Amino acid sequence: QAAWEQFEASWAKLEAMLEQSSGQICCSDIPWPSDAFCITGVLPHDSAATAKKRLAVALRRWHPDKWKRILDRVPPSEQMLVTERVKDVAQRLLVEKARLSGPGGVIR
Repeated sequence: QAAWEQFEASWAKLEAMLEQSSGQICCSDIPWPSDAFCITGVLPHDSAATAKKRLAVALRRWHPDKWKRILDRVPPSEQMLVTERVKDVAQRLLVEKARLSGPGGVIR
């Protein structure tokens, strides 16, 4: 849980950077999810409603089409890397969505 809270704090910092300045956003500025925790932040004890909300947030956050506002500020030399990493996270998210909504999942 602490890792998830740290990730969310890092994401809030990125959002603040996007709103408060017009400078470049480097790949290293983006808080990429670790393999150590799930991308949605859904915990085993979460209710179905909480799980659905967290899943929806993650799907919006990592949908490749939603990244234009960030990619426009990424240096050209890093744009392909960022795009590929976003696609990778989106793929992992789809696997997690299937796990959460499949047999034995929190979301039914």
